[in-house]
This record gives sequence, C-alpha cells and structure tokens, in this order.
Amino acid sequence: MKVKKSTPTVANVAKFKSQLGQYLRLVKTGDEVIVFDRKTPVAKLVPYQEEKPFKLETIKPTEFFHGLREFVGKPLKGIKTNSLAILLEDRAKR
Repeated sequence: MKVKKSTPTVANVAKFKSQLGQYLRLVKTGDEVIVFDRKTPVAKLVPYQEEKPFKLETIKPTEFFHGLREFVGKPLKGIKTNSLAILLEDRAKR
C-alpha cells in the first residue's frame, strides 16, 4: 500500500459524485478524501482496514422450498380474506 499524503484530497459533493471512481482509486492507494457540502465537511473516506479478517457466514434454512408457490400457508377454514383490503388498511396505518 502506498504511503498516504500528508494532506487529504478535498472535493465538493457534485465533483465527488461525478468522479466517484477516481476518488475510490485514491482511497485504495492509501489517500484520504474529505467531501464538503459548500464549506462544511460531510464525509471522510479512508482506506478500509480490518482488525480481524472478515468471514461471511451463511445459515442453513430450517425448511427447504423451491419457490414462493410452495411457501403459501394453508387457508383458514370458514374465514374469507381480502388481501388487498388488508394491505390497504396496513398502509393507511403507516
């Protein structure tokens, strides 16, 4: 990894958005980037450093199904439901 510069690279939000790839390459090489919104610093990008190696763990499902069609619950006997009405009622509560 390259030794980082003594002063970080500075960019405003618009320039940062339009040249994101360039700034990410700078960060990969060890530089820091500070993003400003007008005259206020809003973000600081620094190279990622892990204290311990990252390990992605997967959890096996308790039940296996091939698709959502198999994941449908059994209808309740004697109860008619209107899923659209339930959905609209739930959204109205939010």
